[in-house]
Amino acid sequence: MLQKDTQGSTPLSLSVALSSSDIINGLKEALRVGSEKVVLHVRKPDEYLSDQAIHIPHQKI
Repeated sequence: MLQKDTQGSTPLSLSVALSSSDIINGLKEALRVGSEKVVLHVRKPDEYLSDQAIHIPHQKI
């Protein structure tokens, strides 16, 4: 059951505690999903080079 703030719009806490295993599995799943989305994005032609949020330019020598 979620508890709400005084305005009744934001969940503050869950009444069920998560185990360390649940937290670890959730983080692993989030990393897997995020990685898959990034790979699908950057594998398109010129996406890596044109996306300033992820492109790391090399220093010219």
